[in-house]
Amino acid sequence: MKMTINLRKVLFFLLTLCLIGSAYAQDTALKEAEVAYTKEDYAKAIELYEGILKSNGESAAVYYNLGNAYYKAGKIAPAILNYERCLLLDPGDSDARFNR
Repeated sequence: MKMTINLRKVLFFLLTLCLIGSAYAQDTALKEAEVAYTKEDYAKAIELYEGILKSNGESAAVYYNLGNAYYKAGKIAPAILNYERCLLLDPGDSDARFNR
């Protein structure tokens, strides 16, 4: 019984570490994408935002930023698509609604 409780504690601790590591990695990738966008390296920003979506799942904010990067890169159709994806997750996002 005591062994089971200790095993649960260890598993809980390891799971917590994994979640913290994942959140840190996403935060780092978001910052890198924002820097690329600010430096007008839209291709790099697009690559990073798409990687974030692939590794961390859907996010209205990331879809919105990806839409902006596509727009700035002159790729209007993918920009609109990502604004629409943003709106599916956050229908009240007035910026995405305006941009589409």
